[in-house]
Amino acid sequence: MNLIEWLTAVSEHPQTVEDDFIVATSIATGRAHQPGDVDELDTDTAAGSFEWLEQLGFLTSVLSTDHELGTEHLLELTLP
Repeated sequence: MNLIEWLTAVSEHPQTVEDDFIVATSIATGRAHQPGDVDELDTDTAAGSFEWLEQLGFLTSVLSTDHELGTEHLLELTLP
């Protein structure tokens, strides 16, 4: 996935807001692997953006595993 194209698509999507772009940028640059890793946002806000980006089709779970702390997902960057 071309990161510039992906970030542009996220930023230009009519249903995304600045928080979603912050999360997308953090994911694309490798700074965020989970909502708590997004320094610019509180964890709940970042978690909402992770979920919203997945619902919009920008993130796709390609692998998930359950463990004692919950479910962990490997996400792929995708275009809706």
